[in-house]
Amino acid sequence: MASVEKRNGRKCWYAVYYVNGKKIRKSTGVSVKELGHTATQLKKMAQTQAERMESVARGDVLPDKQIDAIRAAADATGGAKMPALRDYLDSFEISGGEQNRSNVKRAFKLFLDFLGADSLKRLDRITREMCQKFFDYQSTLVSAGTVNRYKTSIACAFNAAIQEGLIMRSPLVGIKLPKERTVKRELFTHDEVRRMLTELPQDWRDMVLICLGTAGQRIGDCACLKWEHIDFEKGVISFDTQKTGYGVEVPMLPQLAARLREIQEVQEGSEIYVLPSMAQKYLRSKGYLSTEFITLLKGLGIANNQKVKTTNRQRNVSTKSFHGLRNYAVTTLRDAGVGEDMTCALVGHENIQQDRAYYRTNIRKKQAAMQKFGNVLFADYGSSESYASAGEA
Repeated sequence: MASVEKRNGRKCWYAVYYVNGKKIRKSTGVSVKELGHTATQLKKMAQTQAERMESVARGDVLPDKQIDAIRAAADATGGAKMPALRDYLDSFEISGGEQNRSNVKRAFKLFLDFLGADSLKRLDRITREMCQKFFDYQSTLVSAGTVNRYKTSIACAFNAAIQEGLIMRSPLVGIKLPKERTVKRELFTHDEVRRMLTELPQDWRDMVLICLGTAGQRIGDCACLKWEHIDFEKGVISFDTQKTGYGVEVPMLPQLAARLREIQEVQEGSEIYVLPSMAQKYLRSKGYLSTEFITLLKGLGIANNQKVKTTNRQRNVSTKSFHGLRNYAVTTLRDAGVGEDMTCALVGHENIQQDRAYYRTNIRKKQAAMQKFGNVLFADYGSSESYASAGEA
């Protein structure tokens, strides 16, 4: 059974236990002296933590009754004044849309599962080293972008704890995340969009039309569009986005309105979703539709793979995806002269900075812009050549 000991010059109790005959000595993180606790209380807390550390090291699984006993011991020693990390994250109120809440919950679960018994530690006992090990481990499994999203999700909880006065500093401060080359997918051309609207299977043609007819809404919002979101009399589609919960109200293009009426006539009011088969696929597996769409694009020769180097391996990433239609919508709107504020309102971006990240350009657009610039710059001379000649004269 694990025991605890003091070490010269160290401020915390140390756990001592054996694993496979090897003696292990590690800090429990429980101070030898702490204002508001007696020496006996602190030693008991250290002993409880040592037993947890021993259990994890041996690969034992903490049963519910043992977890309850650990929490009861913390209550008896005053530890309940500061919530355990697991309790705090379990009760944390996540804002945003359904997708954002789902992503944050997944990050919390992975973090708690990785920490194991350490997740029962008080919130102020979670260290940067613990967090760094978690992100280092995740970087061997998923892309750097995904690891960064995990950090953003977990950071929101620690930042809230700071605002509540529970902790003074987030343990994520100073965390180093892996870097990888940013995947920048190509922008769809007008010809490629026309091909999608004519050559894809009918359900996918409708998905693309709904996406573009609502100024580039995300794949989940298009697949799960309901008839209650559509007002034919006013000619608008309005709903709260799944990712952020941001309210979107978009005037329907006539082409989209006409197609929606055709679908409605066939369904005869028997369906909740506009595209029930697509909604069923998305709700069963959120990634399935994205993968299916990319496969169809590759079949049409519109998309192909690009190799991207992650932390420890290379992976194939499609040059184009359904989300690229959102970039296409933003770029087309902006090139048509629509202002940034209006583009944000139509697409559903919360700020202009976010909207700007979706704008893409190409050399032809740059050439046209430079031509306009040149027309103004050399308006009095007619051409750059005559301007140069005038300078020599």
